[in-house]
Amino acid sequence: MICIETTQGWRLIGQHDHALLSGQLGLRMGNGEFAAVDDDAALWAMANHDLGWREHDQAPTLDSDGRPHHVFQTPLLIALDAWRKSSRLAAAHGPWEGLLVSLHGLGLSAIPAARRHSPREVFELSKFQHEQVELQHAQRDALGMGNDLPTHYGLPLENHAVTAREELLLFQLRWLQAMDQFSLVLCCRQLFISAVEPAPSRPGRNDGTLSLALDENGTLRIGPWPFAQKAVRVTTHFRQLNKKCWSSRATFLADYHAAATQPLELALEPAP
Repeated sequence: MICIETTQGWRLIGQHDHALLSGQLGLRMGNGEFAAVDDDAALWAMANHDLGWREHDQAPTLDSDGRPHHVFQTPLLIALDAWRKSSRLAAAHGPWEGLLVSLHGLGLSAIPAARRHSPREVFELSKFQHEQVELQHAQRDALGMGNDLPTHYGLPLENHAVTAREELLLFQLRWLQAMDQFSLVLCCRQLFISAVEPAPSRPGRNDGTLSLALDENGTLRIGPWPFAQKAVRVTTHFRQLNKKCWSSRATFLADYHAAATQPLELALEPAP
């Protein structure tokens, strides 16, 4: 759940809605400088990489002060459960989708790995990572890609020759990650990263860095521009709740489900 404090109260955007926004952006990618992501399986993975968060989107949790959890403050065990469900649901849809979503989740798990955790969290984090490696092996076998290359967080090490299929996989993963970051910046209205790197121009390349800026209107400005259109307009949905702290999750959920969903239009434009 993305939870943003505004002058009107709490603006809440579901994780799956944010992911669907990533998919909208993926459909628009491609121009003379950047290759398009024109594979249906990859576009499905972009739009559904947070499919395992839908259950949490329907019943968000509160922090110790009674405020809705923002995604970056979500307890690790909740995140691990959602990432695990996301990769399983994607794998059920198809092996390429499962491989992409699992690689994305495994990469995300490297971020909290550097933080201090309880013994149970350390155990569950390690368990999750091992599960994802096994799932990825199964997806690679189903795709006939093999599992003979040494990897780091599921990706072949850079000093080893890879096939054209591995290059395509890495290209699509990098852009799934990039669209995820674009969508998060737009939904959060917070520039928590100023650059995306690497942003390969096409499969087999490891080139490219995208600079990000957020203007006063919430428009995300990107350079160089990776989309086909001169400007991009996309829509997601949110719920607006009064800014307060809840004494119980039950009362919060009652208010949450009573709030109507509203459209939220978002804009991306080339950097000047």
